[in-house]
Amino acid sequence: MEQRDRSFARLLLRGVLKNRSSLDWTLERYCSQPLDRMERSSLNVLRLGAFELLHLPDKPAPVIVNEYVNLARSVGHEGMARFTNAVLRRIAESRGETCLPSQEGDPVRDLALRCSHPEWMVARWISRFGAEETETLCRLNNEPPVLCLRINQLKSSTEEVARTFTEAGIAFRVSSYLADCLLIESRLTEAGVNSLIDLPGFSEGWFTIQDEASQLATLAVGPVSGETILDVCAAPGGKTTYLSQLMRGQGRIIAIDRSAKRLHSLRENCQRLGVTNTECYSGDFRHLAGEFLEAAEACLVDAPCSGTGVLRRKPDIRWRRQEKDLVSLADLQFQLLAAAATTVRPGGRVIYSTCSIEWEENTEVVNRFLQEHRDFTREPLTWLPQVMLDEEGCLSCLPHRHKTDGGFAARLVRKPG
Repeated sequence: MEQRDRSFARLLLRGVLKNRSSLDWTLERYCSQPLDRMERSSLNVLRLGAFELLHLPDKPAPVIVNEYVNLARSVGHEGMARFTNAVLRRIAESRGETCLPSQEGDPVRDLALRCSHPEWMVARWISRFGAEETETLCRLNNEPPVLCLRINQLKSSTEEVARTFTEAGIAFRVSSYLADCLLIESRLTEAGVNSLIDLPGFSEGWFTIQDEASQLATLAVGPVSGETILDVCAAPGGKTTYLSQLMRGQGRIIAIDRSAKRLHSLRENCQRLGVTNTECYSGDFRHLAGEFLEAAEACLVDAPCSGTGVLRRKPDIRWRRQEKDLVSLADLQFQLLAAAATTVRPGGRVIYSTCSIEWEENTEVVNRFLQEHRDFTREPLTWLPQVMLDEEGCLSCLPHRHKTDGGFAARLVRKPG
């Protein structure tokens, strides 16, 4: 697709995902059958049409209705097209008048509907943060994500990138937490940049996209030039390439990931950023760990998780995850952490990180590990921003408090000898 069409498709996709609860509530008012009994393709056509009608007011309603009637016909049949026409015309007639009902007696359902999050997620956040903070978090999850760039000191400098961006008319600010991190504030299209790869300096490897929370989790490793470091669940390589930068390209980084395809992306990123001290291995780390017994000074486990800290970047996660998933994920996370313990030498360290803000996946996994591995202790991350540290000294980034992605990191040190 042309860039304009691609951008509009992305707008529609993210718009439906971030407003699904309110869109479904609206559709239920005008559909003659329950939404959960409709064909998925038919329901999604209606969601897309309702989003345009309710959230893109500058586009004429008849044009929108006609487009989605044709779409319904192309992916379904004539009956589906007539049904789509009837529902969307009724929504168009009330355009600008539709408002969500207040659920004053049920704060969880009310917030879940207004901010389009699953009720189980809202309920657990209200119990932890309170209703006011939870609403702030949910609303932030529906805002466009910040474009965050980590400057690659192997090829450039913050000053050089900042000067280049200024000359190109790209507005930015330096991160409040990291000196070599720039947050893009302007719309790139306004500066004549159609995509990220068109940013000046991208192809030269001057920077890479990596959120502040992810960068801080990498700093928790405290890598030293010449060390051997394992990076588990490493693809697509944000933390891997940052480790190499912090090690000044000296030493050995062993990057492991289950997906050979994602490892290909990691290799491409290493090549663009000038990272040369990385070895890649594809497979389940729980089985591969035996090949690296006490082989490293440090092991970073960036574990698979629920992703509740990155909902503004991946809005589909909120609808794909269920609360019961936290139990199975925590078990997998513990297994990866236990495997990592076998790969570091006495005095070495294991760093456990997630992009989740859920207690079960973070503190509880670490506590369970320490109970079963008495030769490890938790080391406070005192060199990271104090405002982001929890009571145990672990990194705990919360989007609504720190304006970063959500994330967690704990540093676990194996006792010497």
